Amino acid sequence: VVVEEEEEEEERVPPYAYDGEIVVAETKGEIDRAIDRAYAESKTTTTRTTTNNDATHHVRGVFGFDMEWKVTYQKGKGEAKTSVIQLAYERNVEKREDDDEDVLNDETTTTTKKKKTHCVVVIIRLAKRLGRANPLPTKLVRFLEDPTVRKAGVNARGDARKLMRDFNVLVNGVVELDALAKAKLASEQRWSLARLATRVLKKRVPKDARVRTSNWERNGELDETQLKYAAIDAMVGLDVWVA
Repeated sequence: VVVEEEEEEEERVPPYAYDGEIVVAETKGEIDRAIDRAYAESKTTTTRTTTNNDATHHVRGVFGFDMEWKVTYQKGKGEAKTSVIQLAYERNVEKREDDDEDVLNDETTTTTKKKKTHCVVVIIRLAKRLGRANPLPTKLVRFLEDPTVRKAGVNARGDARKLMRDFNVLVNGVVELDALAKAKLASEQRWSLARLATRVLKKRVPKDARVRTSNWERNGELDETQLKYAAIDAMVGLDVWVA
């Protein structure tokens, strides 16, 4: 009954859409610049822990975090290494005084509102680097290991363990949204990204198995469906965390 009710609710809510900026980084230079930009632009928050020392902790940024890799169907071949890492963040953009003002079109006497997008999804492609001794550039490794950078996602802990298996990188600052949902919603049921989006954001996440299992190591550029799929997965994680 619960499953049927959730399916009905999912059908009623609108699909999640992302039309913000997508940055694809593949070379070392592109990845370094994307990480530098993410540090510079992402919002910084401060949390205070109630202890004898009343310690203050600075969070340098909160990111939606997800990964993709090529699905292998050959028996005994094992799991492919991570080929895409997605990082979604909200830019720390100072709001102009006129940002929320309606723009009047004198000719049509109608009002329209400027569309503002202050979010960025970084899609880091590692496919061409997988044959190297150290596929992950140093700046990316430091970002992943940085405990002051929160990385939120469903199965984020599993993704962190995979990065350890694949590249011997210890990911810190992981926020597991499934565990967070269980605590906040007082429910022991498993929360997928799609279910969280429906429950928390009132949006439906389009999940296409053909895209999920597509070739993320393909030569040339990722196609539009892959880019949108990867961006939405990371962006939904961020939206759920900040909701």
